[in-house]
Formats: sequence, structure tokens, C-alpha cells
Amino acid sequence: MSDPTQALKDLKPTKDFFIGIDSDGCVFDSMEIKHKECFCPQYINHYGLQAVSKYAREVWEFVNLYSKTRGINRFRAVTRSLDLITDRSETKSRGVQVPQLTGIRKWDEHNVSSFVQVIAGQEMGTKTEHIALAAKETTQKRRCS
Repeated sequence: MSDPTQALKDLKPTKDFFIGIDSDGCVFDSMEIKHKECFCPQYINHYGLQAVSKYAREVWEFVNLYSKTRGINRFRAVTRSLDLITDRSETKSRGVQVPQLTGIRKWDEHNVSSFVQVIAGQEMGTKTEHIALAAKETTQKRRCS
């Protein structure tokens, strides 16, 4: 079985500093509360899903909290959630128009991920472990100087 952290272990610095960017800007393990109390209500309101809010919440929580896709990039989470709510019979029977978000879908189409060295997901460990592995040489150089 391959080591999912190998990409981080093999990461070679190209600069004298390390920049790590979290897709949602959070450093605490607060996924459940932020999704249930903040992101999901905004998703429902922003995309006009009030008529199917119960199902939209179910889909959102599945994608972001309870499936193998937990922790995926926010753009992908939104499009995946919209795809799933579009397929629900409740959405169709209530005539809810779900936006297609062609602009966000272009994120993958234009291969934005090619501009970074590594994208570290939950399969590679915690955020703390990601930073420790990825910034190892940079922090070692600073300690020695």
C-alpha cells in the first residue's frame, strides 16, 4: 500500500520560505459546526433552494461531512452538492431551478491545480501534519542560520 503522505515528504522547497493555503481559511477542527451553521444556510439562501431546504441540507452535509469527499475543495463541494440536489425527485417535483455554475466548473477545466506543487487532503493527515511535512526543510534552514 502506498503512503498517502509521500507527496508531502518528497516536497522540495523552491524558495527560502513556505506558504501553505487552506481552502477555507480555518485552522481548527470545526468542520461540523461551520458547515451546519454557516456554510449550508448560505448555500441554501444564495442558490435559492429554500423550497427544498431539507434535502439541500441533507445533500450538503453528505458531501461535506459524511462522505468520502469530506474536505474537498469548496468549489467542488458546491458543484457536487448542486448536482446531487438537481437529481432529487423533490427538486424536480417542486420545480426548483438549480444553477449550473459554469464559471465555478471552469476551475477544474482550466487546471488551476497545476499552479501549486501539492494539494494535501485529509488522506495525507491533519493540517498540522501537512505543514510539518511540507515546511520541514524551510524551517530547518531557518533554525540553522
